[in-house]
Amino acid sequence: KATASNTSGTEGAITYSSNATSYLTVGSSDGKLTPKAYHAGVTITATLARTITVKQATKTRTIAVAKAGQTLTLAANATIYVNASLDVSTKVSGNAGTLSYAVKSDGCTVDGSLSGSTYTAGTLAADNDNNGTVVITVTAAATSQYDAVSKDYTITVQKYTSTLSWSETTLTSVTYGDNSQVVKATASNQNSYTIVRWAWTCVQDDTASNYKKIS
Repeated sequence: KATASNTSGTEGAITYSSNATSYLTVGSSDGKLTPKAYHAGVTITATLARTITVKQATKTRTIAVAKAGQTLTLAANATIYVNASLDVSTKVSGNAGTLSYAVKSDGCTVDGSLSGSTYTAGTLAADNDNNGTVVITVTAAATSQYDAVSKDYTITVQKYTSTLSWSETTLTSVTYGDNSQVVKATASNQNSYTIVRWAWTCVQDDTASNYKKIS
């Protein structure tokens, strides 16, 4: 707000104007400011109207328009299986700027890949069933109104879990010297593979980097 004072005479009305209304507007009569976009400095001018007794007068001031902090909301972290894919963009909301994605760390034994917003998991170690942790950095670019912002999204990569079943249900004993008997077990898992292994003791599948050990 601007005020006018003089030694005598009747003052006119004070009005306000902006020299860059694409960035900052001002109410012509009440001086209310409305930021529109970032600007290093917008000039606001207050003008006192001339009357029959008082001359016109002007006063200027420079006001910077700062960017606001941008909102970037990530959904709950996800868990996927080895070799599976996840579109991380489906987990992001609230952004104003254009999104970009980068792998910050990949805990798979054989690294996965990132194409655009879609991460495809690699494989895990063959000598244990530990999960892998992958961190994707999501960045919303700066706009004319908002600063850039980045957040990390975590993906847990796990092996498939197999279920063992005996193919024979009637064999309960063998006789010494009779080497004709065998046992057979089959394994099935969430990826719809069936693994067959002939042995006295069932061991892990040859592609152990993709499946948990079962016994």
